[in-house]
Amino acid sequence: MAFSSEQSGSTDIATITVDAVVVGAGFSGLYMTHRLKHHGLTVVGIDAGSDVGGTWHWNKYPGVRTDSEASFYAYTLNEEMSQHDWDYSEKFPPGHEVESYLKRVADRFDLRGNYRFSTTVVSADYSESDKRWMIRTDDGGRLEAKYFISAAGILSAPIDPGYPGIDSFRGTAIHASRWPEGGIECRGKRVAVVGTGSTGVQLVPALAESAESVVVFQRTPNYVLPSPNEALGGGAQTMRHDGLAGTRHGIRESSLGMPYTSSGRLAMDVSDEEREAVFEEGWANGGFRFLVETFDDLWVNPDANYAAAEFIRNKIRGIVKDPKTAELLCPDYPYGVKRPAQGIEFYEAFNRDNVHLVDIKSAPITDITPDGIRTTGGKYDVDVIIFAVGYDAAGGAVTRMNVTGRGGVRLDDKWAEGLRTYLGMTVSGFPNFFMILGPQAPTGNMPSVSEGQGDWIARIIAEAEANGANEIEALESAEDDWSQHVSEVANMTLVPQGSKVNSWFVGANVKGKAESIVIYLGGYKPFFDRSDQVADAGFEGLKIS
Repeated sequence: MAFSSEQSGSTDIATITVDAVVVGAGFSGLYMTHRLKHHGLTVVGIDAGSDVGGTWHWNKYPGVRTDSEASFYAYTLNEEMSQHDWDYSEKFPPGHEVESYLKRVADRFDLRGNYRFSTTVVSADYSESDKRWMIRTDDGGRLEAKYFISAAGILSAPIDPGYPGIDSFRGTAIHASRWPEGGIECRGKRVAVVGTGSTGVQLVPALAESAESVVVFQRTPNYVLPSPNEALGGGAQTMRHDGLAGTRHGIRESSLGMPYTSSGRLAMDVSDEEREAVFEEGWANGGFRFLVETFDDLWVNPDANYAAAEFIRNKIRGIVKDPKTAELLCPDYPYGVKRPAQGIEFYEAFNRDNVHLVDIKSAPITDITPDGIRTTGGKYDVDVIIFAVGYDAAGGAVTRMNVTGRGGVRLDDKWAEGLRTYLGMTVSGFPNFFMILGPQAPTGNMPSVSEGQGDWIARIIAEAEANGANEIEALESAEDDWSQHVSEVANMTLVPQGSKVNSWFVGANVKGKAESIVIYLGGYKPFFDRSDQVADAGFEGLKIS
């Protein structure tokens, strides 16, 4: 199984010199490219996919859709790029509509011409003498750029399943994030889904509609909140466009970059009956509303968290008819220490005769055979294997580009004992290198985070250009302070317990990776308040020279 770019052939491309190279053609990359062009910089974008779309170019598996609502899963903060000429058809848009939206944006702002598609960065080296980034691509291309910006995405570096015997399998085996454009025929087939994270949760009910059988291999059960999806008519769309100013305000004041309002109440301060009623309302509203709008202390108070977790477990027991299957689907760890998933009739799918659950925590997968999957508990013959085993989150997409900074220090070596950044956007020892949705960035609605970080990066670059500066670099002391702050905030929550259940929030899902906090848990508003303060103070913590 290969996770490479979509190459049509190798050619020798001459070295070109530009002001900036941006890696990624999804929400982050397109936005960054547009902002830099607005400031008069020459920009080349690079993307491994054959077209615009980012994660939505690659993820075309059955059932794929957003878990953010349509009203804000788009550019909303930037007046010029707001979605005035685009309507989603559903409350939680299907992936192909998001991809089409991004293509519309690229065409509207003339961004395609800046991109080299089906191309992967194989190395990026900083020349201290030239004060330029020397970038090589897999098609033989060489670029020199003053600024090198990774907008490669937080969940874009798929993990190799690593099971022995994959190449011997006579059927189709694929990572869900590399679903081919033409699809895979699963109708009437025996299908295996390995993994029950956000991807597996969407795959299972979609496949169950037409597959002969779906065997779900689960190591760690997930908390799956319902997505109360619905078709959006003209009235809903008009309300969304008319309410854009309110949406912007709600995003800026929020904890997750979503215009949801915290409840202002604590779970243990109310009666058992009221708590249950609040959880019921949160369940009906679904998705991230359950986390944000029920009680403010679900991530920090063990008792509050247990109450929420037990409520969800009871929902699972009430939905899944087979008691043994229901208990296997019930997580036994705190809610929210792994990324909460949401889906449409995920638990209901296990009431179908053609859907079966295999617990690979008690009976792990040993190998892939020519006919299927073998565990320590038995053998399962299938026609199609879909690996939904996750990603090397945030940092993986960056380190896979083989980035080397001052003194020949490789970024993966710098991060070997744990992630370190300043504001999640810069790294000491790597001048003029920036990241959007990289390590230690805030979690939440990715388009909102992309716009906020893209604006900050554009602002510091514009200031450096106006002052004739050659380098922008984070101070090591500032990096130390920020990384310590990220850890301190995380330690105020239950999230570090994710190390026990292979959570990507702490990097525990990648074998051999040093565990550290991958995301900033202080919230969207506090993060951008802090980054704005840094900018307003003359970009405190950075050396611009």
